[in-house]
Amino acid sequence: MGPDPKALGAACRLAVAVAVSGEQADPPLPAPSALKPILGFHRMSPASYELVRRVVDDDAVFRARVAEAAGDDAAALEQQVGRAGRLWLTRPEGWASDPVFADGSATSGGDGARRLKRARDGAEARAERYRQEAERADAARRTALRDLAEAREEAARAAADRVERDRLVAQVRALEEERNTAVRSLKATESDLAQARRDLRIARDAAREAETELLAARATGRPDIASAPSPTSRSGATPPRPTGKRAARTRRTVTSDQDEAARDFAAAMADLTAPEVSAGAREGRERPRRATSGRRAPELPPGMAADSAEAHRHLVTVSGALFVVDGYNLARTAWPELEPLEERRRTVALLEDLHARWGSPITVVFDGDDSVVSPAASRWIAVRYSGTGVTADDDIAALLRSLPAAQPTVVVSSDREVADDARRQGTAVIGAADFLAAAGR
Repeated sequence: MGPDPKALGAACRLAVAVAVSGEQADPPLPAPSALKPILGFHRMSPASYELVRRVVDDDAVFRARVAEAAGDDAAALEQQVGRAGRLWLTRPEGWASDPVFADGSATSGGDGARRLKRARDGAEARAERYRQEAERADAARRTALRDLAEAREEAARAAADRVERDRLVAQVRALEEERNTAVRSLKATESDLAQARRDLRIARDAAREAETELLAARATGRPDIASAPSPTSRSGATPPRPTGKRAARTRRTVTSDQDEAARDFAAAMADLTAPEVSAGAREGRERPRRATSGRRAPELPPGMAADSAEAHRHLVTVSGALFVVDGYNLARTAWPELEPLEERRRTVALLEDLHARWGSPITVVFDGDDSVVSPAASRWIAVRYSGTGVTADDDIAALLRSLPAAQPTVVVSSDREVADDARRQGTAVIGAADFLAAAGR
């Protein structure tokens, strides 16, 4: 098998140097043809060393030239190429069995140690590279596990969101069905309520017309009305009639009181139910009268405080008094931030509903010119507008002065000046918010 080419490194390099010198000599000494391809190498590879070893082994003439290049002194040759190189080039008897070839430990110029160090360094470098790659792989594995856990959590949340969404959708559908049922019920109730209001209005119109005819008949002294039976007592028995001169005086007194009440009532009803006229016509018709000193506010049951919620409900639902409403003051208490036309429309609609429920006559007063801003006329509510340059406050004060003293009146306004003037004229006052509360709004 022969010695290791690396153990013969110095001898191989000497052989290449001899071949190059022979090629450059004059005359040239040709080098073995197998060596010519590597003669120009600056650094020899393991394959080159193996090639030189084979050429030297096979070409005895060239091997002798190499051995002679160091001179005839064996010691000089061994110093240059090492013991293994000298034995390999000179080949004395038994050279192949020399220990330097047997254990392979001999090297030339420390080539073996360097080779082993390079092998060790290469192994350590590879081990470090493998360790780094293993760390990167472990980090990638941990990242993948973390991403997998987050993906599973996200999937669980998405599943929970779908369940919650389905539950909310079902709840919304149930609420929509409930709302539709409530809307249908409300429409049916509104239809029944509208029919009931129409029936009530018809009945109240008939009663009002009959009462007007009765008052007119009493005022003209018709005997058929005068002879109408008087109201019965609480026990159901008819009270005894006075006779003689006393009866005549009593009848004259009653007739006079009835005539006066009829005239006052007819004047108030004519003023409340009169059609709307222009501001100029109102100024001529509603010239302020002198305040009537004998006006009294509607009476309250004994023990009821005047400004209590019970008193307000009594005035609104039971008293039957004439209500004079400060229109915009009530509207802006009930529906802030509306356009004036919508405020007037809603206010009139509210008062029509209250009139249908309790039958009390109602007059509402707005600021402005009725020929320009009036809503549709109301059959049940008297709608008034202050003239140009006149406020609704002044118009309410003038209206109160024009009413008969016997007409019980309630003013609805939260305006302090309107309330103070109404109280000075002997009229009850309810604030706008208290009026809405008493009316259940």
